[in-house]
Amino acid sequence: MHRIIAVLVICLSGFVSLQAQSAVKDLVNGFFMEYEAGDPASAFAYANALRPEAEGRRGALNVADLQAKFIELEKQFGNYYGYDILVEQELGPNFVRYVCFARYAYRPVRFTFEFYRPNSTWHLYALRIDRRMNTEIKEQSSKTFEFRY
Repeated sequence: MHRIIAVLVICLSGFVSLQAQSAVKDLVNGFFMEYEAGDPASAFAYANALRPEAEGRRGALNVADLQAKFIELEKQFGNYYGYDILVEQELGPNFVRYVCFARYAYRPVRFTFEFYRPNSTWHLYALRIDRRMNTEIKEQSSKTFEFRY
């Protein structure tokens, strides 16, 4: 009887974890859907809305600056062709990290989203954008192509 209850608890916690990751993944997808609609400013306004504590404060995303940087990205790396999620990492029940790369004509750009859930609502904790894909590629390839003798 105790085993059945333990199995049910484990199954339910896994289900709740999957739902949480799905909800956060929808937030990441929403960001890129806004960006793909052709307006980087609306994508960053969307991201900023996920940070209610930053509204009107120093932590708010500067949408105009980010939009200017994205225009520069397209000038440097060519047209944007979409994105892929490389890493979905749950760092506990209330902190999730997604690493994506945006596909540009000449080079990928890495987006790292970190989400925090203090209560029942997910908040964007951090959004980092950089061009250093080598680290992510090495980490992922070492996990994927692990050889044992």
